[in-house]
Amino acid sequence: MTVDSWFALFAPKGTPAGTVSKIGNAVKSALEANEVRKKMEEQGAEPVASSPAELAKILSADLAT
Repeated sequence: MTVDSWFALFAPKGTPAGTVSKIGNAVKSALEANEVRKKMEEQGAEPVASSPAELAKILSADLAT
């Protein structure tokens, strides 16, 4: 059995696409920062930034499982 955990940010329905994009880009930049990446990896995490569409696929697959 394999168990994965993940964290995601969600916004209310109707949040403007520009706002979602701005937040997503800020999170991606943070996850790409060496000090953030290093700290997360020290804690056993694998930092990955994904798009809303990619998150939807992950969520759908996890719910099906």
